[in-house]
Amino acid sequence: PDEQVTRAEFSQMIANMGDFSDLVTDKVYFNDVSASHWAFNVISVMAQNGWINGTGDGNFYPERPVTYAEAIKILVSFLGYEYKAEGYGEYPTGYFLVANELGITKGIKDVESDFAITRAEAAKMIFETMERGDK
Repeated sequence: PDEQVTRAEFSQMIANMGDFSDLVTDKVYFNDVSASHWAFNVISVMAQNGWINGTGDGNFYPERPVTYAEAIKILVSFLGYEYKAEGYGEYPTGYFLVANELGITKGIKDVESDFAITRAEAAKMIFETMERGDK
């Protein structure tokens, strides 16, 4: 539970929550996530739906630890509150405000934007997201 979660692992956790098993794509969205990567389909489907955006340089960095800000952005977008978050301010501020309103960060102490999340924190945020969403 105290290990960090990679961006690819977090994407798979979201896929497990939303049951993407019937969604398949062959489009390559990121330079560093080829069709042979174990999380290719999950990452591609999430990019296709706008839930993830990569890092702005054409890459996703799937093996890099996911930060609080990144995880919160993904979860808020997954629930369909991206426009509300953008209305509250630029990333990550607007996403943190919406996540707090929705209770996604409930029970997590010392949330810092650039800190990597642990498996336990990821599970807690995903649980809270599931409590608020109908996906």
